[in-house]
Amino acid sequence: MRYLLICLTLCFAVAYGDIEKPEAKVTEAEQLRARIQELATIVTEKDKEIKKLRRRNAELGLEIGRLERLCKKAGIDLKQKAETKEMKVPEEVQAFFNKMAKGEGPYFRESLTKGKVGRFNFIEIFQVVDSNNMIATASIEILKREAGAGGRIVRVVSYEKHTVWLTGISTAGYVDKQQLETNQFFEIVGTRQYETAMGSIKTLFEAKPFDMKPYLTPQQRAALGIRLPDKPE
Repeated sequence: MRYLLICLTLCFAVAYGDIEKPEAKVTEAEQLRARIQELATIVTEKDKEIKKLRRRNAELGLEIGRLERLCKKAGIDLKQKAETKEMKVPEEVQAFFNKMAKGEGPYFRESLTKGKVGRFNFIEIFQVVDSNNMIATASIEILKREAGAGGRIVRVVSYEKHTVWLTGISTAGYVDKQQLETNQFFEIVGTRQYETAMGSIKTLFEAKPFDMKPYLTPQQRAALGIRLPDKPE
């Protein structure tokens, strides 16, 4: 009877988890072995990737060495190129690019205001002031909308003349009333006052040459290298 009670107690203990079943240990060990095998597979794959990257790195090193030898032979300073910082485009240049994107062309249009960058359509020297300054009559574009054939609204470009003070331009060889032929870009930097022959004071927009080349691609420079149009009527 006592032996029967002990057997019954053990059976209940196994059934309700008081004693761990042997098959449970087997299952846990199998899961652990499977996990180890999975990790081993991952490590193997990563090792293959690392070896592949090392081979690629060695190939790139050889290619870089070849390019450095070619650049040295051609007289190109790679170190100086690497130290050159990316050029930040000034606001006035970005405004010019935005205008070009709208198809408005490189010329000043509608008005002159401080900070604008562009070209004048036509420049005639009014007065040579000194070796680097002149007063000139410069034309800008005015866009008008007019009724065309069949009642269609068409855009017509006309020209408006402004008297401006040009600074930073060599006046050597120029005289009053002479046309200034140039593809130079100008920036409106502010205003300048001068006294006329009659003793009155006039205020003009002051423009100075602006170097656009650093901000343009070779294709853009070629496209903008067109000659100035003929003098507007």
